[in-house]
Amino acid sequence: MQMTFQLFPYTIQPGDSLFFLAQRFNTTVDAIMSVNPGLNPYNLLIGQVILIPMR
Repeated sequence: MQMTFQLFPYTIQPGDSLFFLAQRFNTTVDAIMSVNPGLNPYNLLIGQVILIPMR
């Protein structure tokens, strides 16, 4: 069974981390990384827009 996700854009704010965002939006770091190819989780830039997968 295939799961469907909605993607919504999120603008990185000061202090954000993928771990924090995964907790906040009830998803996983792996899920965020899979919909943002090339994203460097150790170098998030304030103002950078990433996609957050939501069920």
